[in-house]
Amino acid sequence: MNEAWIDLETTGTNELCGSIVEVGLIVVVDGRQVQEAEWLVHPRPAHWEGLAPAVRAMHQRSGLFDAVEQGPAWPVGTVDNQVAAMLDPWTVDG
Repeated sequence: MNEAWIDLETTGTNELCGSIVEVGLIVVVDGRQVQEAEWLVHPRPAHWEGLAPAVRAMHQRSGLFDAVEQGPAWPVGTVDNQVAAMLDPWTVDG
């Protein structure tokens, strides 16, 4: 049995005013972890600058805010392609 665990950190919970800022991926095959990766993602500037105070404080405490500010961070489309490429060997065609 193959499983993929994906964790997202965002600027908020509404897709119209929130952006993904970090993606974590773990691939498990037959109960064994076979791949793991994480990416920082460039958020939309308006979403990053307009963070709610509680979200900004949470990301500052965790170090994510500084990590995104200092980079390197990737465009979300690039990360999407990288996640798909990592999952592809473990999926069933069709």
